[in-house]
Amino acid sequence: MKNRVAQGFASVALPIPKFKRFHYGISSADAPKIQAGSIVQVSFGRKSSIGWVEEISSHAPVGDFEIKNIQSNFQELVLPPGLHRLLKWASHYYLTPAGEVFKSALPSSLIQGKLSKGARSRVIEFEPGFEKSIEIQLNKDQQQAFDEISKHFNQFYPVLLQGITGSGKTEVYLHLAKHCLAQKKSALILVPEIALTPQAIGRFREMLGNLIVPYHSNLSDAQRLKIWWQVYQGAPLVVVGTRSAVFLPFQNLGLIVVDEEQDASYKQEERFRYQGRDVAVMRAHLEKIPIVLGSATPCIETLYNVELGKYKIQRLKSRATMGVLPQVEIVDLTKVSWDQDSFLSAPLIEQLKVCLSRDEQAILFINRRGFANFLLCVQCGLAIHCPNCDVSLVYHRGQNLKCHYCELTYPRPDACPQCKKTELLLVGSGTQRIEDRLAELFPHARIARLDRDTMEKKGQGQKILADFLNRKIDVLVGTQLVIKGHDFPYLTLVGVLLADQSINMGDFRAHERTFQMLTQVAGRAGRHHLPGRVMIQTFNPEHSSIQYAVKQDPDHFYKSEKGYRQELSYPPFSKIILLRFSSNQREKACEISKKARLEIENFLKPSDRANLLGPAACIIERLRNKYRWQLMLKLHHWQAVHAKLMNWLIEFEEHLPSGVQMAVDVDPLNTL
Repeated sequence: MKNRVAQGFASVALPIPKFKRFHYGISSADAPKIQAGSIVQVSFGRKSSIGWVEEISSHAPVGDFEIKNIQSNFQELVLPPGLHRLLKWASHYYLTPAGEVFKSALPSSLIQGKLSKGARSRVIEFEPGFEKSIEIQLNKDQQQAFDEISKHFNQFYPVLLQGITGSGKTEVYLHLAKHCLAQKKSALILVPEIALTPQAIGRFREMLGNLIVPYHSNLSDAQRLKIWWQVYQGAPLVVVGTRSAVFLPFQNLGLIVVDEEQDASYKQEERFRYQGRDVAVMRAHLEKIPIVLGSATPCIETLYNVELGKYKIQRLKSRATMGVLPQVEIVDLTKVSWDQDSFLSAPLIEQLKVCLSRDEQAILFINRRGFANFLLCVQCGLAIHCPNCDVSLVYHRGQNLKCHYCELTYPRPDACPQCKKTELLLVGSGTQRIEDRLAELFPHARIARLDRDTMEKKGQGQKILADFLNRKIDVLVGTQLVIKGHDFPYLTLVGVLLADQSINMGDFRAHERTFQMLTQVAGRAGRHHLPGRVMIQTFNPEHSSIQYAVKQDPDHFYKSEKGYRQELSYPPFSKIILLRFSSNQREKACEISKKARLEIENFLKPSDRANLLGPAACIIERLRNKYRWQLMLKLHHWQAVHAKLMNWLIEFEEHLPSGVQMAVDVDPLNTL
């Protein structure tokens, strides 16, 4: 029997990964306080749960079932209108249950309802004014970009700020943020990595003082909740954060900046699989404010939007400091001698000697952490694999083998588990092995390493970067963490140890990633008064990605890559959706993906211009003890298929076999 005392009815999203909608009544006492966007407490099963009111209706939902009333308006919280609309859009666009989006967007303490009524009163209020203010003079290009963007405050204005590495994009961001604060509005500055956040915050605080707030996953739950409340209170401030900061409850947002907009870190790869850059663009659209996408190597989709006129563009053509672009040269590994264990070539070792003799600094980049790629039995050829994943275990110094996917670790065996022979060979090279080899070659040099392993200890990554900046480290070996946005005045030599790793990834974005990576890492050298040199080691010196990176030529790379994408109908000339099915039984994953294909074929029409590929096992079929199969949809009429696909997902989810999980990835960054 339906609840007759309800004065209205609310569709409430609960923090569970289900498309099913949940409906609750609104009592007459609560009716004035509850609206779309309210955070409420409801009864769910035998427990209470926090939920988000998506919509309110005066009509009861159809069906003969009991409708319970909302228990309370939790903390009298109401999401700002812009954020409420953003969460609804994200659920729709990314084909993700609204509750899953809601769960990702709020601090875990709020979702769990673990919040005392006095929590807001304990928030430290911001003091007005600045602790200090250092005025930075803009050059001609920077000033032109600032002037043009600042004209369009209070309206949606997406603009690509494309500048060569070291051109001073951050200074433009600083002036725009200050302009935003002067209008009593807040600014959001998104950066791709936690490792970048302290440096970015430091530079912003030099100019804007104590109105700068960090927001990223390395903060504790209490710290994140405190910042969430500070933003919710509405005082003007500047938040510098990683992708999740795009969901903060700004009341008066005036500007969004996405620094290094091409960076893969903006893509969330688990559960709610959103692209932080694209969500930021939509938030700017909903809030009617400008958004600046900054990059030296913009992604193909962004450049295509510029070409179509959807985005504006401002260019910074020269380095803001006295530095010039570094000299970039290719080291052909087919023609020079190189160390089999570390990939260090004779020309690179010679340049390291010169660099260290001048008391300058060097960075060596390889996108592989650990000591060796795998452990190989010389007798039977067995490469020791992870028991949970279809990948080899990486050897890490300290006698441990580690899976970089499921994080399983166990001691290095004394004998082959298959033939019991003891001749085990370490194959390949990672950051640890290179670090050790450098210590042998240059015993007096101060050498350090920056990768995910060194970042595990809280604050260690920031300490390494600070030590390198303060010249306490001579040579820094690292993965992609060393190439992102850092500015080191005495860094004059950059070595890319093996450019071929990313070229041969087998994904349609491999060439783009390689070009961006090489251009970005090259841009770390010679940014100030000392000239820079970059050495790119490769077995494929004529590859277009490498050649365009050597020339520092993103415009011609874009034209070349665009032609390739258009010919094969890849984004931005189509939209890709991946449907992945996983199970601990291979047969189940395979069969459900075949069933999904048949059902999707039934509702697709020729006019939808959709290509359905698969099902096929993922390149890494077994991951964390789950077998994975996938379908790929290439869509040319997104709107025509979207509603049909959403309706099918809701129905298909209800009949998933036990032990099978389904994941939807719209605009996947990785199709493997």
